Amino acid sequence: METPSSFLSLTSQYQQSQRDRLGSASPLCLQYAERYDQITKANYSNILVSINQKQATINQLEAENQKIREQYDSSLLEQIAGQSRDQAITDVGADQARQKLEANQATIQTNRQAIAGLEQTLITQPASRSFLALLADRSQFEQVAQGYQRSLFWYPALQLLLQIIFLAPLLAIATVIHRYAERRDYGLLALLSWHLLVIFSLPLLFKAFELLRINIIFNALSQLVQALFGQLLFLVSYLYIFLIPALGFGIIKLAQAWIFNPRIQAANRVQKSRCIKCAKRLPAQEAHCPHCGHYQYIECHHCHHLTYQYLPYCRACGENLRSPQS
Repeated sequence: METPSSFLSLTSQYQQSQRDRLGSASPLCLQYAERYDQITKANYSNILVSINQKQATINQLEAENQKIREQYDSSLLEQIAGQSRDQAITDVGADQARQKLEANQATIQTNRQAIAGLEQTLITQPASRSFLALLADRSQFEQVAQGYQRSLFWYPALQLLLQIIFLAPLLAIATVIHRYAERRDYGLLALLSWHLLVIFSLPLLFKAFELLRINIIFNALSQLVQALFGQLLFLVSYLYIFLIPALGFGIIKLAQAWIFNPRIQAANRVQKSRCIKCAKRLPAQEAHCPHCGHYQYIECHHCHHLTYQYLPYCRACGENLRSPQS
């Protein structure tokens, strides 16, 4: 059996836990670990072994008493029937059951008194008194608990900030490549860079969800599944398998609606005198793009002048092009 000294002390564990991590252990925690280690080094193993042995004896005698009580009716019937003890199925006869119960109960009471005395001896030791005095000061521990609750809120925010700092260059590079690919009409490169943007954004999204306590929703769903289907918690895994692709699909649809919307892209490209389709620069008033051949205009249904495709209003008369034709 390994001795307590063969294990790493609690103080050393707390000190090691601070390395390569944000923040530091509370001085109260280090003080708690130091006094805990003092109890460990004091080697009260003899007292603890004696307490555990006596408690094991108590548990054994209580189980025996419970068995005697459960078998009493059967032993009483055996006694009425005149059945010998050699043929009896019960451990104790009805005439001996009471005496056995009283003897066991007396032994249990003796062991309990002995345990109480050993526990009193244990808590009166200097190291134990110092440890209990520290535990008695609840105000200090309440301050640590409050600080821990505050860190639970700010730690995800700090993690999100660090991830933004780490991923921002990657997101910027992927964005630049994507815009370059769109201007040059490199479809495959644009598709790959777009997927990279989504992949780089997912860690930030998950951290944002953690910061917003979205995991509370998942915990509630897990509890609901457990309440409805018992221990079929594998259904929660199927739920995650469904939600993650659905989340990715939602991000893609959102980007298509707001970032890669042809109407929004057309408005930006017209302002910069670029082709509505390939985003390459156009000479003034060119109807067709010399790079991709795309026709830039449509006819206004109200004034029949040419106006830009995808834009909501006619540049000549200001009519709303999305309104139904009269």
